[in-house]
Amino acid sequence: MRKLKKMLIIFCLTVLLASIFPIVSLADYNHSTWGVYESGGCTVKLFTDYRSYYSNADTVDVWATSDNCPTFYYDLVLVNEEFNRATSQTFSGYFSYRMPTKQFDIDLVQQPDSNGDWSDGDLYHVILRIYSDSAHNQQVAVLDNPINIYK
Repeated sequence: MRKLKKMLIIFCLTVLLASIFPIVSLADYNHSTWGVYESGGCTVKLFTDYRSYYSNADTVDVWATSDNCPTFYYDLVLVNEEFNRATSQTFSGYFSYRMPTKQFDIDLVQQPDSNGDWSDGDLYHVILRIYSDSAHNQQVAVLDNPINIYK
Protein backbone atom coordinates (compact mmCIF):
# COMPACT_ATOMS: atom_id res chain seq x y z
CA MET A 1 0.00 0.00 0.00
CA ARG A 2 2.88 2.35 0.82
CA LYS A 3 4.53 1.65 -2.50
CA LEU A 4 1.32 2.43 -4.37
CA LYS A 5 0.96 5.72 -2.50
CA LYS A 6 4.55 6.67 -3.39
CA MET A 7 3.98 5.83 -7.04
CA LEU A 8 0.78 7.90 -7.09
CA ILE A 9 2.60 10.89 -5.58
CA ILE A 10 5.42 10.60 -8.13
CA PHE A 11 2.90 10.34 -10.96
CA CYS A 12 0.97 13.42 -9.75
CA LEU A 13 4.20 15.42 -9.41
CA THR A 14 5.27 14.43 -12.90
CA VAL A 15 1.93 15.52 -14.38
CA LEU A 16 2.06 18.77 -12.42
CA LEU A 17 5.60 19.59 -13.53
CA ALA A 18 4.82 18.71 -17.15
CA SER A 19 1.89 21.14 -17.13
CA ILE A 20 3.94 23.93 -15.52
CA PHE A 21 7.03 23.50 -17.72
CA PRO A 22 5.94 22.76 -21.29
CA ILE A 23 8.15 20.38 -23.19
CA VAL A 24 10.10 22.01 -26.04
CA SER A 25 10.00 20.06 -29.25
CA LEU A 26 13.44 18.89 -30.33
CA ALA A 27 12.36 19.52 -33.91
CA ASP A 28 12.15 23.26 -33.14
CA TYR A 29 15.32 23.46 -31.08
CA ASN A 30 18.47 24.17 -33.04
CA HIS A 31 21.25 21.68 -32.50
CA SER A 32 23.54 23.56 -34.89
CA THR A 33 23.22 21.10 -37.73
CA TRP A 34 24.18 23.80 -40.26
CA GLY A 35 26.30 26.41 -38.51
CA VAL A 36 29.52 24.50 -37.88
CA TYR A 37 33.12 25.31 -38.81
CA GLU A 38 35.91 22.81 -38.19
CA SER A 39 39.60 23.15 -39.03
CA GLY A 40 42.77 21.84 -37.42
CA GLY A 41 41.02 20.81 -34.20
CA CYS A 42 39.21 24.16 -33.90
CA THR A 43 35.40 23.96 -33.90
CA VAL A 44 32.95 26.88 -34.00
CA LYS A 45 29.21 26.26 -33.72
CA LEU A 46 26.42 28.77 -34.37
CA PHE A 47 23.19 28.38 -32.40
CA THR A 48 19.74 29.93 -32.41
CA ASP A 49 17.24 29.30 -29.63
CA TYR A 50 14.71 27.83 -32.10
CA ARG A 51 14.43 27.05 -35.79
CA SER A 52 10.88 28.39 -36.09
CA TYR A 53 9.51 31.62 -34.61
CA TYR A 54 5.79 32.24 -34.27
CA SER A 55 3.67 35.33 -33.58
CA ASN A 56 4.33 35.14 -29.83
CA ALA A 57 8.13 35.33 -30.30
CA ASP A 58 9.86 38.66 -29.70
CA THR A 59 13.47 37.89 -30.55
CA VAL A 60 15.76 35.47 -32.35
CA ASP A 61 18.47 34.65 -29.80
CA VAL A 62 21.84 33.79 -31.33
CA TRP A 63 25.18 32.70 -29.86
CA ALA A 64 28.28 30.85 -30.94
CA THR A 65 30.77 28.63 -29.15
CA SER A 66 34.33 27.75 -30.00
CA ASP A 67 36.50 24.88 -28.86
CA ASN A 68 40.28 24.79 -29.20
CA CYS A 69 40.27 27.99 -31.30
CA PRO A 70 42.08 31.33 -31.22
CA THR A 71 40.16 34.56 -30.61
CA PHE A 72 37.81 35.22 -33.49
CA TYR A 73 36.25 38.53 -34.54
CA TYR A 74 32.76 38.41 -36.00
CA ASP A 75 29.92 40.11 -37.83
CA LEU A 76 26.41 38.76 -37.27
CA VAL A 77 23.47 39.58 -39.56
CA LEU A 78 19.98 38.31 -40.36
CA VAL A 79 19.16 38.01 -44.06
CA ASN A 80 16.16 36.88 -46.09
CA GLU A 81 16.12 33.91 -48.45
CA GLU A 82 17.66 36.05 -51.23
CA PHE A 83 20.46 36.89 -48.77
CA ASN A 84 19.46 40.56 -48.56
CA ARG A 85 19.59 42.11 -45.09
CA ALA A 86 16.27 41.59 -43.33
CA THR A 87 16.85 44.03 -40.46
CA SER A 88 18.96 47.04 -39.66
CA GLN A 89 20.34 45.22 -36.63
CA THR A 90 23.91 43.95 -36.96
CA PHE A 91 26.30 42.80 -34.28
CA SER A 92 30.07 42.61 -34.20
CA GLY A 93 32.71 41.82 -31.63
CA TYR A 94 35.07 39.03 -30.68
CA PHE A 95 35.04 35.82 -28.67
CA SER A 96 37.41 33.07 -27.72
CA TYR A 97 35.08 30.58 -26.04
CA ARG A 98 31.46 31.74 -26.27
CA MET A 99 29.97 34.68 -28.09
CA PRO A 100 27.54 36.55 -25.84
CA THR A 101 23.91 35.96 -26.81
CA LYS A 102 22.67 38.50 -29.34
CA GLN A 103 19.00 39.20 -29.95
CA PHE A 104 17.42 40.13 -33.26
CA ASP A 105 14.14 41.94 -32.63
CA ILE A 106 11.51 40.18 -34.74
CA ASP A 107 9.42 43.35 -34.94
CA LEU A 108 12.31 45.00 -36.82
CA VAL A 109 12.54 42.22 -39.43
CA GLN A 110 11.39 43.52 -42.81
CA GLN A 111 8.41 41.82 -44.31
CA PRO A 112 9.40 39.53 -47.15
CA ASP A 113 7.45 41.15 -49.99
CA SER A 114 6.38 44.59 -51.15
CA ASN A 115 2.72 43.89 -50.37
CA GLY A 116 3.55 43.59 -46.68
CA ASP A 117 2.36 39.98 -46.62
CA TRP A 118 3.97 37.29 -44.53
CA SER A 119 3.63 33.89 -46.09
CA ASP A 120 3.68 30.81 -43.92
CA GLY A 121 7.14 30.29 -42.51
CA ASP A 122 9.28 32.76 -44.43
CA LEU A 123 12.87 31.59 -44.65
CA TYR A 124 15.68 33.66 -43.16
CA HIS A 125 19.34 33.01 -42.47
CA VAL A 126 21.39 33.94 -39.43
CA ILE A 127 24.85 34.60 -40.88
CA LEU A 128 28.01 34.66 -38.75
CA ARG A 129 31.20 35.76 -40.48
CA ILE A 130 34.31 35.04 -38.45
CA TYR A 131 37.68 36.70 -38.97
CA SER A 132 41.16 36.17 -37.60
CA ASP A 133 41.89 39.92 -37.36
CA SER A 134 40.16 42.84 -35.67
CA ALA A 135 40.04 44.80 -38.97
CA HIS A 136 37.85 42.01 -40.45
CA ASN A 137 40.17 41.57 -43.46
CA GLN A 138 41.07 37.89 -42.96
CA GLN A 139 37.78 35.98 -43.18
CA VAL A 140 38.03 32.48 -41.72
CA ALA A 141 34.52 31.17 -42.36
CA VAL A 142 30.85 31.97 -42.86
CA LEU A 143 28.35 30.02 -40.76
CA ASP A 144 24.67 29.90 -41.73
CA ASN A 145 21.67 28.82 -39.65
CA PRO A 146 18.39 28.90 -41.58
CA ILE A 147 15.27 29.78 -39.57
CA ASN A 148 11.57 30.30 -40.30
CA ILE A 149 9.53 33.25 -39.08
CA TYR A 150 5.74 32.94 -38.95
CA LYS A 151 3.97 36.24 -38.31
